[in-house]
Amino acid sequence: RVADEIERLSDIDTDDEVNLWFEYELFCSVNMWYCLSVLSESGSTVYRVEPAILSEADRWKGFGQLGGDELQRCYDERQLFTMSDLKLGAQLWNAYRSGDKVRLLELADDASPRFPYLAEVVQAAVEQDTKPVEIVAEIVAGGLTEFEMIFPEFTRRAGVYGFGDLQVQRILDHISS
Repeated sequence: RVADEIERLSDIDTDDEVNLWFEYELFCSVNMWYCLSVLSESGSTVYRVEPAILSEADRWKGFGQLGGDELQRCYDERQLFTMSDLKLGAQLWNAYRSGDKVRLLELADDASPRFPYLAEVVQAAVEQDTKPVEIVAEIVAGGLTEFEMIFPEFTRRAGVYGFGDLQVQRILDHISS
């Protein structure tokens, strides 16, 4: 199903309106950057629908905990991406996909309200191959051994990554072997 939606991005016309529903964490951010790179040349009107109604403490939890009225409010408060925002998204995608950590860090300095928490997300991108493993190892070293306890603690400490349970389980399996 995702492939069909991605394919639709290339069929966007200049008079189309696009509403991108993306959360803040790294997983969603990278996917949004990709979409923006595709849409940056479309000339269409592009909005970001984000879980802006969440508290700072819950910012990595995303849309999943929201009900219908709250989701409607997110949509009603959507924000327009400017041409500058679209360009930044494309640049972020290109730096991320090429593994250019220096460029990613440079781009993190480009402040835009459409990219809240960009510095934290870019730092997570730079450290994604090492930091999550370190965090899981710290949790285990702290005495938690059951996955049912490890996963929520990882999410509490490192929600910026947007990792699901399978990703954390793989890290746990890796450090346990």
